[in-house]
Amino acid sequence: MTNYEINIEILKLMGYKVDHLHFVKITDFGKYSTSTVKYNASWDWLMTVVEKIESLGYTVSIELNTCEIAGEDYDTLIDYDSNKLITTFGAVGNFAKWYNK
Repeated sequence: MTNYEINIEILKLMGYKVDHLHFVKITDFGKYSTSTVKYNASWDWLMTVVEKIESLGYTVSIELNTCEIAGEDYDTLIDYDSNKLITTFGAVGNFAKWYNK
């Protein structure tokens, strides 16, 4: 998935509605185009998603450059990249895609 596609999946997971012009109002951060949301570039943004996943009963572990998401009905996902933010973004994106189905 591209960063744009992952961001769209995350927006769905977070419960945000994208309008007909591809804009989304994000309570904590303002109004953004779907192509300029910052889940892939900001820990402040990404950690709100980690907290959402945890509130759904899943465990998220971030250690070194590894991110693991686990739950009873979700096969444990371990993602690795040389950058911790990108690793976490990828793992969260894969979880969001699975959860949104």
